[in-house]
Amino acid sequence: MSNASATLRQPSAAITEQLLSLTRHLQECQAARSRLFQAAVWAETAHGLVAPRFITTVSVAAGLLLLFTW
Repeated sequence: MSNASATLRQPSAAITEQLLSLTRHLQECQAARSRLFQAAVWAETAHGLVAPRFITTVSVAAGLLLLFTW
């Protein structure tokens, strides 16, 4: 086996570095999926529903407060 073909068969330093970077990224993603992950998903979904209808949401909340305080 020639020296050039032996060099081609070994992974380059760039590929090894990218693999380590990807491994770290996946570990961080796994850590982010903690016990509160479902709560964060629910909060993000609720925000997506409420934010575009902010005035309507505030009006309904104010109406409910007035209704229940009388």
